[in-house]
Amino acid sequence: MVQRALIILSLFIAINCSAQYRNYYVGYSEYFSGYVLNSTQKAYTISAVGSIVSGLSNVTYATAGPHNMAFITGGQIYINGDNTDGQLGVGTTGGSTGTFAVVPTDSAGNTFNNVTQMYWGASSSASTFGWAWLAVKGDGTLWACGGLYGGWSNSNAEGIRNRPIQIVMPGGVAVAKVALNQAIFILDVNGKVWVLGGNTGEFQIAYMVAQGTNSPNYYTVTAVSGLKSPIRDIAAGMYWEYAVTATGDSVYACGRISGPICLSNAHQTNSPGIDTYWSSNPHFLWIDNQLNFPAHVKNIYANTMTSYAILKDGSLWAWGDDTHGSAGIGTQLNYATYTTPYYGPFSVNFTSDTTVFIPRPVRVAYGKNDFDTAFSCASWTFGSVFEDSTGRLFAMGRNKGGIMGDQIQSCDDPIGTLPGNLPDSWNRPWITPWDSLSQSQKLMTSPLCITTPATSGCSATNCSQTGAQSPVANLVMSFVGKSQLKWDASGSTDWNHIWGYLVTQTSGPDLVGVLGLGVQAQPVHTIKKARPGYYTFSVLVNNVNILSNSKSATGVVPILRTRWHR
Repeated sequence: MVQRALIILSLFIAINCSAQYRNYYVGYSEYFSGYVLNSTQKAYTISAVGSIVSGLSNVTYATAGPHNMAFITGGQIYINGDNTDGQLGVGTTGGSTGTFAVVPTDSAGNTFNNVTQMYWGASSSASTFGWAWLAVKGDGTLWACGGLYGGWSNSNAEGIRNRPIQIVMPGGVAVAKVALNQAIFILDVNGKVWVLGGNTGEFQIAYMVAQGTNSPNYYTVTAVSGLKSPIRDIAAGMYWEYAVTATGDSVYACGRISGPICLSNAHQTNSPGIDTYWSSNPHFLWIDNQLNFPAHVKNIYANTMTSYAILKDGSLWAWGDDTHGSAGIGTQLNYATYTTPYYGPFSVNFTSDTTVFIPRPVRVAYGKNDFDTAFSCASWTFGSVFEDSTGRLFAMGRNKGGIMGDQIQSCDDPIGTLPGNLPDSWNRPWITPWDSLSQSQKLMTSPLCITTPATSGCSATNCSQTGAQSPVANLVMSFVGKSQLKWDASGSTDWNHIWGYLVTQTSGPDLVGVLGLGVQAQPVHTIKKARPGYYTFSVLVNNVNILSNSKSATGVVPILRTRWHR
């Protein structure tokens, strides 16, 4: 019995989201982002740069919904933002607040404390939609608050719950982690997966799979069958779910094959409705052969449209939809020219106009082998944030409202015409180092305002930049001794602001350094442990996405000869 308890405890530690971070815990969504700096346990909200949240101390957890930011401090939840569906948890519905207010009590009037994890999501039934969140307490109990529809209320009584209610787990089993789309996937401390809700549209797949029937009961927490036990990690995107075994040697998926899962080259378009495969064969599918990773999976993640895996060798992989550049490999929809009958350049319907697909996992930041965790545990996000083993943060994807903390902010923010009409103007298609505390805010216009100044919103203060010029790239390579080679792009110039230096190695004896290919770099970096030979790098200097310039340079690491003495 003691040995079994130790096994369960070790499994719980491995899969508990709040136990993974090193220097930070990040909350990231479409409009809101923030983080906890672990060394000080201080909370920060982000709009281009980090801003400390006054009045909160001993903060241990950050999470964001599309219209809310939340932190956990002293085991209690503090939330700001929208309250349309009672998601502030204070007993009222409607309105909003810019300050962080504590969730005081649960629906029974008991102090709501001992909270360790929190997840934002969106529930729905056939006719109603609601913003909501789930929380896990230290005792493993699961709680929900906000607009609870489609089975999220764990009973037939759906509606707004403006104070947390408990979701009762069968047998009182403790919860280790939650993954949300419009269904709730639950991982317990024994490595078993459960599901609740999701009784509308494509989300019906989740419950069909769990119960193995085309006519499931959505209001009961039900165990998922057919998975190799124990499961160590789960993740959920908009229309799909994953489960990873404790050893990382097996990955399972269910949901919409077409679009984001992209299990084969034949499934690269978003087809409407429930995929025929799962409606006729409701079960999780083993997908190791399709993923074809070179090492076992450590953890798996997903945002609304893209999937990720960090392998046990520290490498990062991405697949699925790359419309917003959220795969971090430099590709995205060409927003400068893409138009539909309803959307103009630099704007897109993020759920329908998904036209850039990656059908197989691709390596992100090739050559970098120390990725440790990801902060993609929230639904309704179109980018992701990662942390490496040194505690450094990286981000890629949609940057609406400057939520990536990379200095760039729309010129007419707080949220004005441009972020609303041209939300994809500031995307980050390359994985980018993120250090918002050491930066200063730069107000930037949309690229469309440069090419088409008459665009609505471009006449606002700071937005008229019709005289914009391309940057001028400069790169110098030099040998600095002891098998070290330094590249220096700090001599690059721009008329306004350089937001990134994309460094790519084009030749050399081998791939060197921790930068790898496709990492948005800093202007100066020293490459260590380089073998003797000639190395050529190029730097692409960017300002506002469509304006850029490149320069190549070659450096040599000499063969060091040993002097012999008689």
